[in-house]
Amino acid sequence: MEKIKAVIVDDEQSSVDVLRIKLEKFCPEVEVIAAFTQPLEALKQIRQLNPGLIFIDVEMPLMDGLSVVEQIADLPLHVVFVTAYNHFALRAFRYNAFDYLLKPINTDELQATIKRLNLISMEKEKERMRYLLHFIKSPDGPAQYIALPLPGGPEYVVLNELIRLESANDFTKVVLKEKTYMIAEKSLRYFEETLDSTEFFRVHPAHIVNLQHISGLNHSEPLGLLMNDGIEVPVSPRKKQELLAAMNRK
Repeated sequence: MEKIKAVIVDDEQSSVDVLRIKLEKFCPEVEVIAAFTQPLEALKQIRQLNPGLIFIDVEMPLMDGLSVVEQIADLPLHVVFVTAYNHFALRAFRYNAFDYLLKPINTDELQATIKRLNLISMEKEKERMRYLLHFIKSPDGPAQYIALPLPGGPEYVVLNELIRLESANDFTKVVLKEKTYMIAEKSLRYFEETLDSTEFFRVHPAHIVNLQHISGLNHSEPLGLLMNDGIEVPVSPRKKQELLAAMNRK
């Protein structure tokens, strides 16, 4: 099988070395053909190198990783961002189901990322790149959509279309208007950490609801929420007062 040609861009040589070693040892399907500690130098050579995959650090001097990627967004390649904790970057990646690795890089996460990339078509990759760059250009505004991680790549849905989310073991059932649903390849906790807590509320260990889509209350014990899709969602007793306060703020 033909190997995936990869380029690493990170201003820290030690980080480049660690990632290269991990790829060689644990991801034999990937061949690192070049590595750069200067993002401007990487920009000069990436088009000629024609890689299928680029690992790029988010925070670098002179030019950050997001700016580099914006300039090569027309190329047919997969992008994996590498970052220490960066609140805005992580929010952007999560809302767009974009692949990223947190430093220090976990080997299992690295292998899982490579496996996911093999399932995403270049058409889907370019689509999520367009959404990511649009998201980055309006960092202060509320998110209008979210990418649901599906087996064949992300599916973008308008947040207002999302009625509720229900735990399905390690996956999540995402219920949309018109009573349709999708099974996302992420846990309910992932969505709890991603979605705006003023709009989406985890009312129960197995349920998150869109506060805009609550049609009524069942005041029996425990409290139940009547949702716009006709389903009643149970509310954990310890969440009752917090939920009612959140509803009053809407």
